[in-house]
Amino acid sequence: MAALTKHTESGVYYHLCHNTREYGPGKAPRNIEIDQERMALNYTLHPSDRGRDAGDHRQSMKYYRQRMKSVYKMDRKDTICTAEWCVTAPHDLPKQEQKAFFESVYEFMNSKYGEKNCIQCITHFDEGVKNGKGEVIAGSPHMHYTFLATKEVDNQKEYAEKLELIQEKYKEDPRGYEKAKNRLDHSKKYKYPEKLDFKGVLNRKHLQTFHPELQAWLDKAGIQGSVYNGATGGSNRSVAELKLETKEKLLAKEKQRNNELERKNKVLKEQVKALQKRVNSTAVPGKAGWKTQMHWGNRDIEQEL
Repeated sequence: MAALTKHTESGVYYHLCHNTREYGPGKAPRNIEIDQERMALNYTLHPSDRGRDAGDHRQSMKYYRQRMKSVYKMDRKDTICTAEWCVTAPHDLPKQEQKAFFESVYEFMNSKYGEKNCIQCITHFDEGVKNGKGEVIAGSPHMHYTFLATKEVDNQKEYAEKLELIQEKYKEDPRGYEKAKNRLDHSKKYKYPEKLDFKGVLNRKHLQTFHPELQAWLDKAGIQGSVYNGATGGSNRSVAELKLETKEKLLAKEKQRNNELERKNKVLKEQVKALQKRVNSTAVPGKAGWKTQMHWGNRDIEQEL
């Protein structure tokens, strides 16, 4: 199961730090399900120039800035700058195949978006819902793949087409033409071989075919894990929705466990009543009284014989 999120420039740094578990001096993670004792299990899949370990966001941020210098983006605060797939290990995936699964998913992502556009790829084994004993009872290992969605552009062709429109618009206004052409010549848009295009790359068709294509990729690699079954299909949901689903499953398990305890509780109470009747039926008349004491929860059941 995979969830897709998108980030503007202001959110890139935060998400890179979150994935590397770097929160600053004296700051704890907002996600209380993160087990700091298991952080050492996390690892990276991206090239070393984007960070050598799962606790280094600086190299990832440095690579992001370098990559953005060669890509055109609109100068707006709401411009999407990175996207991130969060892929969770399937429940039917054998534990010994988890590493192979994530490596294969990483290769699949690179085949779609290009390794040069991968800003960060980290697997997390330190998250999960725990019970009262501190045992992880819900939550699966998952991978965060942060990337740019880019498109190659033919600058000369686009420039020529734009210039032709300007000539047509200002054919009777030489002064207006010169001003418009001057703006065109100084536009940075036509100086880059690539541009950000999240809307074009992550279109509806791409999202609809993502899970079945990922499943086919895993099948070809011999990985045992179901991310798409063909009946219900895959689903591109948010990380929050996936976590909510996990908690709902946990709640259902706890409810089932409580129902079972209540059933056993009822059986034990019936056994206590039966034992009381049995003791009463065997009492000897006229004999000095003695007491038997039976405990149930925090209450003492005392019977004078």
